[in-house]
Amino acid sequence: MKNLIFFLLFSIYAFASSSFSTSESLYFKDLNSNLTFEQVKNEKFIKVKSDNFGFKTFPIWKKFKLKNEVNNNQILFAINYRPVLDYADVYILRKNKTIDKYLIGDKRKQNQDFIKSRFLLFEIALNPEEEVEIYIRHKNTKAALYADWKIHDKKEISQTIYYDSLYYGIFIGAAFILFIKSLILYFSLRQNFLLYYGLVVVSAILGLMTVNGVIYSFDYNVPTKTNHLIQHSYCI
Repeated sequence: MKNLIFFLLFSIYAFASSSFSTSESLYFKDLNSNLTFEQVKNEKFIKVKSDNFGFKTFPIWKKFKLKNEVNNNQILFAINYRPVLDYADVYILRKNKTIDKYLIGDKRKQNQDFIKSRFLLFEIALNPEEEVEIYIRHKNTKAALYADWKIHDKKEISQTIYYDSLYYGIFIGAAFILFIKSLILYFSLRQNFLLYYGLVVVSAILGLMTVNGVIYSFDYNVPTKTNHLIQHSYCI
């Protein structure tokens, strides 16, 4: 099943039309964690080998340019496929100096997102042949920081989220059936190991939903201590 989902997603990307172009991504490490957007614009950004910065206590800024290559208005979406990212402050700078701002992340509600998803995403509206410069401030507190963002149009992003939700829905549904079955057997046979098995299944489901951002897709913010407890029980 998992290989099938990956094949479907690959098919979407492989045959996607190239109606936009992006520049090379550059990065800046805000070691003092105190720079604003206006200040960081004047700093020197550099190239890095990987978008995986590991565990960092300071913010990582990313910037790149995105251009609409067609003579029509276009709505694109940037998505980060690593679901565990606490804060992402997005600034879209246009030629007329106006700025579109999005505040997203696992620690925030999804009120600005186009589609409720376990992934972080934001919308980019472009005029014909318009080019914008995008700055993203990333901050994580308890996990590795991934600053890789992919650009898709509305159709691609909808298909991506649909197939991903389908895969996790099937998996979680199957696990829930196992839990119900273990409860039925426990009340029938009164064997404690059946109850323990059911609790392990519930712990695994909650842990998976937490670390993979599924609970975030429900627009529900798990309290920090509860979040850590679920993740630890999942690892055990």
